[in-house]
Amino acid sequence: MQIIRYFNILLTGIITGILAGIWIGLNPAGFSFATYLPIQQKLISDLYHYLPGLQLAALILCVISAWQHKKQRLVFWGFIVASLLLACSILISLIAIHPLYTQMMSWTITTLPAQWEPLERESWQYQQWQTMAVLLAFCIIVWYSLSEPEIKPA
Repeated sequence: MQIIRYFNILLTGIITGILAGIWIGLNPAGFSFATYLPIQQKLISDLYHYLPGLQLAALILCVISAWQHKKQRLVFWGFIVASLLLACSILISLIAIHPLYTQMMSWTITTLPAQWEPLERESWQYQQWQTMAVLLAFCIIVWYSLSEPEIKPA
């Protein structure tokens, strides 16, 4: 059970760090479009191929953690809430962020769509929601992983 706790914290911590780093450091309001677009496209090509797999693995570990604590109702429900938040993050990514990022990958400075600003603001809003969901899930996972004593198998 400790190995599950360890990897649960590790994976959600990595995901939280990636998303929080993007949220804190890459607010598009602070960049010109000519600067922002190549940075965004590089992040999309480098990170967004790995994030879905990491998120799915973190969700599976969180569900396993919930199942392992089914006799401890408070801990069980804490991990269920964290699992739901991770699932929301995955859905936000698949339904909202991925389609917008697919469009952004085809943009260049010369082929920029006329209405790019609303799309960019929309993607940034979804990015913030995803980050908040993962950050809250991470806090819950760490809290319940570290505050509960190890359950000894019967």
